[in-house]
Amino acid sequence: MNKYIYMILVTILLSNKISFSQELTLIEKEEIISELDSTDFWIKSGALDKIKDYKIVEAIPKLLEKIWVEAPNGLGFSFLQALYMLDYPNFIEIAHTFIDSAESFNYQYSPNNPLSMKMMATSLLFKVDDFSTKNYLFESIEADTLNKVAAFHIGMLEDLALNVPEYKDYSITELLKLVSEENKTYLTKNDKFFALYVLQEISGSNIINLAQDIIQNRPDFSLKALSLKILEEKKFNNLENFIKERIVSDTSNSFKLLLTSSLTKNFSDPSTYVFLHEQMNLENDPTLKQLIEIKIIKFIPVIPDSTISATTMLDTLISYTNQCYGYEWLKDENYKNELLTKLTNAENYLNAGDSLNCKTEITAFQNSVDLVYQNPEQNYPKYVSDEGYKFLYYYSGYIIERL
Repeated sequence: MNKYIYMILVTILLSNKISFSQELTLIEKEEIISELDSTDFWIKSGALDKIKDYKIVEAIPKLLEKIWVEAPNGLGFSFLQALYMLDYPNFIEIAHTFIDSAESFNYQYSPNNPLSMKMMATSLLFKVDDFSTKNYLFESIEADTLNKVAAFHIGMLEDLALNVPEYKDYSITELLKLVSEENKTYLTKNDKFFALYVLQEISGSNIINLAQDIIQNRPDFSLKALSLKILEEKKFNNLENFIKERIVSDTSNSFKLLLTSSLTKNFSDPSTYVFLHEQMNLENDPTLKQLIEIKIIKFIPVIPDSTISATTMLDTLISYTNQCYGYEWLKDENYKNELLTKLTNAENYLNAGDSLNCKTEITAFQNSVDLVYQNPEQNYPKYVSDEGYKFLYYYSGYIIERL
């Protein structure tokens, strides 16, 4: 994950950005730099944004000239940030000087204070792999000054965990607090989403319990959606049953639909298909009922992971054939046995190392399923339903491709 992606995204969404479709002329650059001498706060602030956006390195001398003039008046951090973004060679030195001077700045009309200013400057030092002032992060967290700087804390905790191993557990603990906190109303949904995203990147299995808890007990859709994604990516071993339980009990139709998508994307055995049909029939909301039906209609078995062997896939197809017969998606016992014989022959060929004849048997299986499905009256009492076709035709095709 890119450093402080959350802050960058928020900046992009909330700022009026200028077009970067062409290079600035020298005169245009000089005009922007001259705006740093304005007595108007917003003109200077806008000039700093342009300098950072356009990477106007010619502004470095003026930034160095003005930073100590502006630092006491609220724009100091923006000047420091501009020097960082312009790759000023002595940035580390000036950042430390900035931190040492923070107590003397004027905070009368600023939402910041000496500690938050030191912490924000430290966030820039973290970006250049200088963690020597990390104590200001710890002090800021301890002081509970998150109302304005949660995004800084989260990004810094990520950097700390990834670059200073002895603080990884500390970072995970603090991020867990941020995601779990219910009483601090100044923590936005975006703050919690960002913290959870970072936790996914840096933590191990302990994220599983948190993700489950969020899905079961939190109302926020974005947090629940990310938690579901985490469970999928971490390969939570009880994911199928967990998803089914939530489809039955969750109160959000939007999240139920997302759960349905996850189930069809990750699990594709006949019993799952039957479960979805049952839930569709039990659903009272007509819109959700229709959307689930569309998912079912579009459903085809998941293509197995490349690590799954052809032998295992053959065993799965044998199981699918028996299950389809049990659900009456495949009719006529003699026909079922005929199909199973083809699969047994294919398995024997595969075990003998004869993939060519194995492929021939699977192709014959697939062709037979297709023929009976397409021409049920001519092949009676043999029968393959829409559901049976989905499992037997498509999955046999996956094996043929794998061979």
